[in-house]
Order: sequence, then structure tokens, then C-alpha cells
Amino acid sequence: NISKLLAAYNGSSEIMGELFITPGPILKLQNFLGLGRVRELREQYDILESVGSKLMGERRVVVEERMKNGDNEDYCLLDVLVKAKDADGNPLPDADLWGDINDVMAAGHRTTASNFTVN
Repeated sequence: NISKLLAAYNGSSEIMGELFITPGPILKLQNFLGLGRVRELREQYDILESVGSKLMGERRVVVEERMKNGDNEDYCLLDVLVKAKDADGNPLPDADLWGDINDVMAAGHRTTASNFTVN
């Protein structure tokens, strides 16, 4: 799963770089028709969302089991996120968690890639 997730991040990052220099009208047409790099970006994002959702679900189960056994330690950022609650004390919806995880992964990926490029 992790390899698939990283491959999708790498692929989507490359595609976004190419789309950044594509004229707006062409992007709109590709988006409307589901063609070209826009279609490929959607496919990569679907992979990211599918694998990410599966990982979130698996981590929720692991964290719940650990908490039942008295282990409330947060071992990674995902532990913190799956234990987060809204103002009413309800767990955050998967869509919100996915948005946060996606932001962190994308930011980390771009920072690391930039660091390797500069150095």
C-alpha cells in the first residue's frame, strides 16, 4: 500500500507540474472531456484516496485496540489525527482526515523534493 501511495504522489506531483504551464482553456477542455494529463491526475488522485482511506481505517482499528489495552500513546501523526474529535466530541469524518493527511503528505513530498533539487 505504501509503495502504491508514494507512486501516486510522485505521479500526481509530476502531472501537476506539467499542468501548471498548460493554458487555462486547454485545461478546461481536458477536464470537461476527461482527456490527457487531467484524466491521469484524476486517476492518480483516486489511487491516493483509495489507499489513504484504507490506511486510515486500518490505523483506526490499531489505535482503538491499543486504547482498549490502556496504551494511549501517539506513535505517529496519523494516531493523533484518527483520535481527533470535533467540538461536539465526535471523531472527525474520514473526508476531513483524508484532507489533513493529503495536505501533510503533499507538503512533505514537495519539501523533500525541493531539498533534493536545491542540494
